[in-house]
Amino acid sequence: MKGQTRALLFLSTMILSSVIIYFNPPGNSRYYPKCIFKSLTTLECPGCGSARSIYSLLHGDILEAADFNLLLLILLPVLMIGIFTSLTGHCQKLWDIFNKPRIYLILISLFWIARNIPFFPFTVLHSDK
Repeated sequence: MKGQTRALLFLSTMILSSVIIYFNPPGNSRYYPKCIFKSLTTLECPGCGSARSIYSLLHGDILEAADFNLLLLILLPVLMIGIFTSLTGHCQKLWDIFNKPRIYLILISLFWIARNIPFFPFTVLHSDK
């Protein structure tokens, strides 16, 4: 029962968060914090554009979501598999394939560096278009 309660709580939180994001576009709402890293350095962190990306996904615009944060769009299925596995215990073999923290650390670091290089093709990775 404990696992079911956790899963239900998580699902409820995700639905409520999705409803809030769906009806409150980033940039026009007080619900979204500013990126501290970008405020201090003017550079983008790996998470910059994530709220706008999720907003676009919830509205069915996958290309716009990719424009705001391509890495989020790529890693979202992996994140969902990990969350599902940790809450339910199912799909453990599939999660074992994807559960490689060192690879994600390298990938996120490379994305962070690449999206701050100020010339094409790296400018495609910028979140503020």
